[in-house]
Amino acid sequence: MSRIEDRIDITKFISRFVKISRTMGDEVSCNCPFHEDAHASFSVNTKTGLWKCHAPQCDGSVGGNLVQFIAMRKGYTNLREAYKFICAECGIEYQMREAPELSIECVDEYHFALLADMKTLKLLKEEYLWNSDTLTKYRLGIKDGRITFPIYDATGKLVNIRKKPLDSGKCIGIEYHNQMRIYPIINMGKDTLYFMEGEKDCLLANQLGLNAITVTSGAGSFKQEWITAFKGKRVVVCFDIDKAGIAGAQRIKEFLINIATEFKIVALPIKAPVNADFTDYIKAVSLDKFKELVADTKAEPQVLDRPVRISEKVTTVDLASASLAEYYFHRVQLDVVVSGKDTQPYLPPRQIHLKCPLGQRSCVRCGLAPLGGDYVIKLDHLSADILQWIDCSEDHHQILIRRQLDIPQTCRIWKHHILEAQNVEEVTLIPEIDYAKTDTEYVIRT
Repeated sequence: MSRIEDRIDITKFISRFVKISRTMGDEVSCNCPFHEDAHASFSVNTKTGLWKCHAPQCDGSVGGNLVQFIAMRKGYTNLREAYKFICAECGIEYQMREAPELSIECVDEYHFALLADMKTLKLLKEEYLWNSDTLTKYRLGIKDGRITFPIYDATGKLVNIRKKPLDSGKCIGIEYHNQMRIYPIINMGKDTLYFMEGEKDCLLANQLGLNAITVTSGAGSFKQEWITAFKGKRVVVCFDIDKAGIAGAQRIKEFLINIATEFKIVALPIKAPVNADFTDYIKAVSLDKFKELVADTKAEPQVLDRPVRISEKVTTVDLASASLAEYYFHRVQLDVVVSGKDTQPYLPPRQIHLKCPLGQRSCVRCGLAPLGGDYVIKLDHLSADILQWIDCSEDHHQILIRRQLDIPQTCRIWKHHILEAQNVEEVTLIPEIDYAKTDTEYVIRT
């Protein structure tokens, strides 16, 4: 497939699917077609065709190119089908090109070219702080003035060759092999992970003895299917100090806060340059100070108790006052006599096990995904919504679970199983006889 964006009028094409409300230079804005939007949160670059919805809860917040837009809009699972659709809509010839083969010989060629380039070696040593062992271990190279990073999958297969300019320019990969990946994937086998922003910081951290990883994409990029790989890990995020880095760290937190054993976001205490990173900090300070900074950084609190909890405080009231609004979701103590009860108790669940394989588009706005697709809802007498679970059907159970964990209505792949039930009885109460001088209202409560 050739670049379809170079062969069509992007503004005219995108206007078939959205109503453009604002134009600023090469950027157009409109209401997002992927969620109910009243704020024109969807933007498209009319030169590159890249688009993104800026509403974090939307499926379109991942962004993409025109082919990915059509795939999402039309529900295509194969990008070639989306490409064919665009060609047919625009009346242009469908041109198919196979993905180029990746060659380990190229990795070696680029690597030896770097070892022979004294000027670049000096720059990498002074600016990146990389030593010769790092260059050799990761088979780094140079091609067309860019540093090359061979990317391997978990089986050791070469799946991409990333190319980064020596300055701060954008990193690119081999066409059709540019899937987002964890790098280096082999480091996922250890219990503590230092999550860095970009290959440069990641390799320096590894050189200094930290078990570091990064993602071969922008700050905050992450795939839902990776979540379970972080289960039980200790994760330390150290991104750049600019707005993109800060926002990216928070996005990683949304994915991993409830799945990692411990999750920290390290804020580097330096102010220059404006996009200062881990490498800048090591240059200006030291590794020992960084370790102290990590140790002093408080772990982010997990958010596992999804149901609202009732306070354990107990207030003494009379039976007539017990139903006042001020005592809703509060525990009360009162002197009463049980005058009757239903013969059959209710058996609402005490523990409900939820399981989901994840990997769906809707996972980006699902509350079960950040929990790793594996979670137990616990209900007891302090759960504010316990009464909703009494005497209800299996279908109503699913409705309540969806509400508690914000599971999208379109998702059908999650399952639930009641691990344990509890006994709740309905009783009728009357005031206990009291010979005190003050009178209280006689009421009956069920």
